[in-house]
Amino acid sequence: MIALWWFGCDAAEQGGAASDWADVVLAAPGASDTAFHDPDRAVNGARGAGWFAGSTDVYSLTFDPDDALVLGWSGRRVVDSEGPDLVVFENVFALDDGQRFLDPVRVEVSPDGVDFVAFDHAYTGPLDGSTDPADWAGFAGRTPTLLNEDTNPVDPFDAVAAGGDAFDLADLPAGDPIADAILADGVAAVRLTAACADDAYPADPLSNGPDIDAIYARATLSAFLTP
Repeated sequence: MIALWWFGCDAAEQGGAASDWADVVLAAPGASDTAFHDPDRAVNGARGAGWFAGSTDVYSLTFDPDDALVLGWSGRRVVDSEGPDLVVFENVFALDDGQRFLDPVRVEVSPDGVDFVAFDHAYTGPLDGSTDPADWAGFAGRTPTLLNEDTNPVDPFDAVAAGGDAFDLADLPAGDPIADAILADGVAAVRLTAACADDAYPADPLSNGPDIDAIYARATLSAFLTP
């Protein structure tokens, strides 16, 4: 039996932090020395390029169903707090005609890095695809990244100033045992995969996979894992 012991209840007082970005790559099977396949680019904070441009400080996922990016917070877990708990920043950008270039991302969380549960998500657009973020409910990769740790270091959870797509642990599927474990003990890992790796979801013909900039957590707590 593995027991989790928290250092109290307040992240700032107990060695955790508020609005931390994920800083550990737990798995990246598609990593290589080619451009945009260095997963370290996804654990150094967001470097968004705004509404009309994509960042180059990103890690690219493919449409291979076995490809994923799994990130964590070194020595800490993400805990459920008031409001959204995670924000995923992907390389969405707006086009001149008012549409968006979208690479939707499926978001899953895990209490132990082994078993994952996905946030509810659904595609409701036409069969040949959609650039309307409203058609991709529950996915990341819908909103441009405005947060930039160098030039626009705003609150990651300020949706207007920072962009990105927010997720609340309280919205995980009710009654799911993995979700229950997360609400009790926190998130150890977040797994991101391309929505269009699943044949049920249409891909933009110009897309070759999502580009992950960063994941931020509202609150993390340090923890010991003891027998």
